[in-house]
Formats: sequence, structure tokens, C-alpha cells
Amino acid sequence: ELLAQAARQIQRASPHLVVEIDQGSRVANPAADVVVASVPTLGREHSERLQRYDPRRFKCIIIDEAHHAAAETYMRILDYFKDKVFVWGCSATLQRHDGLGLTRAFDKIVYEKRFVEMIREGWLSRLRVLTVRTKSRLDSVRSYAGDFSTSSLSAAVNVQERNLAVVQAYKSLAADRRSVLVFAVDVAHARDLAELFTHYGTQAKCVLGSTRMAEREQILHEFRTGTLPVVVNCGILTEGTDIPNIDCVIMARPTRSAVLFQQMLGRGMRKHEGKTDCLVVDFVDSFKSDATQITVPTLLGLDPTLVLDHDDVMDDVLMRRKAEQQLQQRKDKDMVGKEGECHTVVREFEESLKDRHLLPKTLGSLQALGFKAHKIWQAPNTQIFYRACRAAMQSCEV
Repeated sequence: ELLAQAARQIQRASPHLVVEIDQGSRVANPAADVVVASVPTLGREHSERLQRYDPRRFKCIIIDEAHHAAAETYMRILDYFKDKVFVWGCSATLQRHDGLGLTRAFDKIVYEKRFVEMIREGWLSRLRVLTVRTKSRLDSVRSYAGDFSTSSLSAAVNVQERNLAVVQAYKSLAADRRSVLVFAVDVAHARDLAELFTHYGTQAKCVLGSTRMAEREQILHEFRTGTLPVVVNCGILTEGTDIPNIDCVIMARPTRSAVLFQQMLGRGMRKHEGKTDCLVVDFVDSFKSDATQITVPTLLGLDPTLVLDHDDVMDDVLMRRKAEQQLQQRKDKDMVGKEGECHTVVREFEESLKDRHLLPKTLGSLQALGFKAHKIWQAPNTQIFYRACRAAMQSCEV
């Protein structure tokens, strides 16, 4: 589905190009202008499919969802082409679950824009967020690879009371929405939710890993055209899916991963004709620490205990940013009056970098200017000492 989606968009933008797909039983002609390729197909060890391509013929490799590029399957492809082609990647998720750095695949980030900025500038749909607190407790749910264990999490949240709360929240908060995407924990949870939606009078279907391609395409066609109001999925429509008409996302799948949460949230943030905003129904379960479960407030840097129930979550974000800017402006104004003294302290720090025994004098100068200076010359080793000195110098530069 994702490969066909990309091929369609490229063909639509450049009808004169020959665009082919290389995946499984679909074998592309290496002479095609553009090859949209499956990484598992080309990137497996000793792939004969990869050997069919002459690196000298290709000018560029474009990697969508580029946060995956540090994985071994991707690196086998990039190593095969070596330095003969230009590599360009894009991603809305510049972090990996496993912490691997993207410098394995890319030299530098040439452009970056946070999604809050993109909402403010009109590139993404605005958000309305409603928080629903549940009685489900996640304290005993096990962790795995930085997130909740799927089996343990399913046992905690795939219960009748919580599932009924999901359907009731849809009925009371989102019944006027045209295309609602629900995120579930696992296959059983997705099926149970879809059955409950249907039982209470709302047509809903599941998209699962086991769903046959023809059936999946039919479900997504109905969803795109607005004839199917609710689709429930688990891990299938999380990344890369292009369904811009989604105007409501129900977060019925708790997570501790900011990466996963942002991916789920992103399914509803694409702009579409007639779509004014995306409603996010954010289910928050009971946990010993509110900051442990990722929610819209924690993702946006707001108070994790905040219950959102108004029209535009961006109001909170922008108010917070404005307050931070005003605070910084006041600090900058206070610093201007101390400019001469501050430059003197910077020079003292420059001398202190040469001899840590000069730091006590500089400490006194900093404290006289109102800075919270510490006895950093007592750092346990030279590396930490110099790092602390540089940080302190930066803190008092004007």
C-alpha cells in the first residue's frame, strides 16, 4: 500500500516518467526512471534483486521515513551504492526507538521544522484535543524496549469497561466527524473495539496485518470516500499512511514512546479540503506518574496532569511559548545593564580555563552579578571541568 501510494504520487507529479515498483513478486525494470523499492526485498543479505541495479545509473536515493535508515537492511542498500549517488531523506520522526544515530546514513540535517511550528504556519491541520481519564491502571504493566509490553498492556486495557468508554467518547465527542481512526493495542483489542462500535450502531472495520490486500484496499477506499466512518487498527496505519481526510484520532492505545505517539497523532494532521481541524480524543489511564504515559500535553511540553477540554490545544502551546519569550526578554533587558561587568567575567573565565585555581575569584564575580555559580573547579576530572567552564561562560555572554 505504501509503495503504491508513493508510486501514484510520483506519477501524478511527473507523468512523463516511467515509475515502477520492486517488491516481492513485482520486479521493476532497472532501466525505469524511478524505482519505488521495498527495503525488505532489496536490503536482505545477499539480495540478488539489489545486484540487478547498476549504481552508476542512479543519481539519487530518496528515503521516506528516513529515521529507519540506520537499520542494517537500509545500510546494505546504501553500502551497495557507496558514494556514487546523492542520498536524501525526510521524516516526521527524527528519533529511533533503538537510539541508533542517523549519521550512519546521512552527513547532516539540512532542514528541520517542528510540527508545532508547522501547525502555526498552516502547513498542518490545527488540533482540538479532548482528554478522557479512565479507571484502568497501568502500574503493573511490564515494559519492553522503552514502551509497554504489548501482551501486558492488552490485558490491562482490553476490558469491557474501558472499551465501552472509547465507544461512548466517540458517540458524545466525535459523532459528527467524518473519518475517525482508532489506535488499538493488539489484534484482539482492535477486533473487540470494532465489534463494540458496530454493536452500538456505528459501522467500524479493522485493518490488521493479516487483512488480505484486496480487503484492506476496499476498507481504505470506503474510509477515504467517507462511506466508512470508523477504522480501528493496531500498528498498520501508524506510519506513512496518506489519508488526509482523517479528522479525528482516538488514542485508545497507551504508550510510553514519544516517537510512536507522534506517529499516531500525525495521521490526523494532514490538511484536506473541507477539513478545519483534527479532533484528538486522548485516553489517559491511571499511573503512578502522569509523565510516564505519553499524552498530548507531555508531547507539547505542557503539564502532564492537564486535562484538555477546549477548542484549540495550540492556544496552550502558544501562550506557554509567549510567556517563555517574555521571561527571556526580561532576562535580556536585565543583562544589558550589566554588559560591561559581564564581559569582564567572560574574560576572567577565559583566564580560568588556563588555570583552575583562578576559579574562586571568578565565582565571586559571577555571584556579584546574580548568577547561580557553583564550585565547578572541584569537578572530578578535567573533561567535566572544562565542559562546566564553557557552559558557565555561555550562560553569562551578552
